[in-house]
Amino acid sequence: MTLNIRGWAINQDTKQSPSTIEIRNQADETIAVVTPSPRPDVAKAFGNKNYTHSGFDFVVPDIGLSEKNKHFGLFATYPDGQIIPIGKISQTQNTSNYSTNAEIAPANQPGNSVSIDFATFSIDTNSAPPLIPALTKNSRLTVIAFSLLDLLVFLGIFLNIVILILALKRNSRELTRLLVLCLLSNLIFTYVPFSWWGYNSTVIPIAIGLLIGYSLRLNKSLNLIGTLPGILAVVVGPTIYMARRFMGLADAPWWGFQLFRGRDSDWFVAQGYGRRIFIDASLNGGENLFYFQPATRYLVFIQHLLFGENDILLGVLMGVSALTAAVFTARQALKHFSGSREQHLTTLFIVACFVMFTEQIFFSFAIAPSSEYPTWILIFVTFGVILRGSISQPVAIIATIMAALTAQFRPNQAFGALFLFLLIQSELGTGENLKRILDRFQLLIVFATTMSLCLIHNLYYGGEFVLFSVTGSASSDFSYSALLDIFSDENARAIFVNKLVVTFNYGWPPSPRSLAFWALDLIWLLAVVRTIKLREIGIKIWVVLIFPFAYFVPQIPYDFSRGGYHPRHVVAIQLAFGLSGLYVLSRQALKNSELAACGDDLQGEVGHIGADSVDLPVN
Repeated sequence: MTLNIRGWAINQDTKQSPSTIEIRNQADETIAVVTPSPRPDVAKAFGNKNYTHSGFDFVVPDIGLSEKNKHFGLFATYPDGQIIPIGKISQTQNTSNYSTNAEIAPANQPGNSVSIDFATFSIDTNSAPPLIPALTKNSRLTVIAFSLLDLLVFLGIFLNIVILILALKRNSRELTRLLVLCLLSNLIFTYVPFSWWGYNSTVIPIAIGLLIGYSLRLNKSLNLIGTLPGILAVVVGPTIYMARRFMGLADAPWWGFQLFRGRDSDWFVAQGYGRRIFIDASLNGGENLFYFQPATRYLVFIQHLLFGENDILLGVLMGVSALTAAVFTARQALKHFSGSREQHLTTLFIVACFVMFTEQIFFSFAIAPSSEYPTWILIFVTFGVILRGSISQPVAIIATIMAALTAQFRPNQAFGALFLFLLIQSELGTGENLKRILDRFQLLIVFATTMSLCLIHNLYYGGEFVLFSVTGSASSDFSYSALLDIFSDENARAIFVNKLVVTFNYGWPPSPRSLAFWALDLIWLLAVVRTIKLREIGIKIWVVLIFPFAYFVPQIPYDFSRGGYHPRHVVAIQLAFGLSGLYVLSRQALKNSELAACGDDLQGEVGHIGADSVDLPVN
């Protein structure tokens, strides 16, 4: 057997890297010694060039495993003569598949930081040639394509700067006030010892969410760029902190830094498949038949293509995009509200989203990125477009593509995507009958094509009719047929009630996430109550009100108790409740304003007739 070990070690007390690293067996005999290898990433992370040569890379053949020789120690010798144990490697036997594994136990003594990247046992062989890494040379066409992409990125950055300057010039007073208030709130609540039920980190998002909601009420056409300082204040710092905690490097830079995870993670799979797209120059995406989260690998590919190895920056951009999309949606709803009560609801919606998306676990979803995270952004933007009403055909096509893409990221959101598509169809701008029919048919083709992207891939590369992926049955603890037994079967009833508790985050005392969920549910309940009170019988309104259940029903079989499922799988449900409530209330407000305008016009005409009648001969 061959023992393979790779890692790094430093002495932070003396600011030194080891001069040699050695491996000893159980008899304390030295069996291998190496000189340090370059680790510029460690030197960059700790900000000290002395740590540049702090790595070690062992390949020890014929290790001679036995009952008396299955524990090995790692020791670092420093220039000052210190010999410090830095870890242990132990051999374990997996009897189920007859494999030999290496257990890692880093020492990490005070002042001596150690990281063992991997340790494995492999079979000795001389029959296979060693793997020699080589740089790949891109074709001329690929080089030209990358040059054009770089040019487009620079043009996009320049265009954003121009838009930012114009926005600041047009709304300089409102934007300056919002910027100052957001920065002051962030500064005050960061250093003032104030606790909101023990959740200090929630105070700043609430304050900035309130400021943004209030600013939008004062100026409904406020440019979204003006809200970015507040959004950046609640996203950037916590995201970087989360990434550094995950890496275990407190001084890790936020720019140009790669995150690494173990092989047993969704992150590893998505990154690997995303890289296959680049290496193979093929949309195959690493699989002939999709098995695992189809669209995420393409998102990862595009992210790295545009922003390079900037994992922390990508997490920041995801968080900023989600909150910006939430504010965009609230602003579209606010344009239809004239009463203060409805305007308060848009502020409540913004605050709920800020509280939810600034929770620590949501920052980890953004960094990963979790396959659900892009769907939340797409749902926000699509619903924001729907709230505008009278959608033009080009905008409707873009919104239709975004709605259908949610199912490519999470196939269990397919019914929600269908509901979004129906809403887009209902909000198309008016036109001639023939043109309107052609526009609707065009949207149907766009929606069907986008929804079939995974199917097209599976047919082309795998030759099988698989709609989304072959992941198989979900990790479930319930079935739809069990719903028929919830009144007679105590066990089925208990499982279903527990799913409701988990979905709506019921519990006491409530967490900030619970209050955010309940705020979104409250907006929906108010819309239902008002619809019943107004005796609204329009099919469209009631279809929108049942929109959240298009996300809830497919989730019923899922076992939410499994780690990692909650709250990712229920966020879309809660967002749908809040968004459908805003839509219904905005349409009712729009209808009331139109009726009021008609009443004013009618009253003006009656008054005009009365004034003219004074001069009639009969009088």
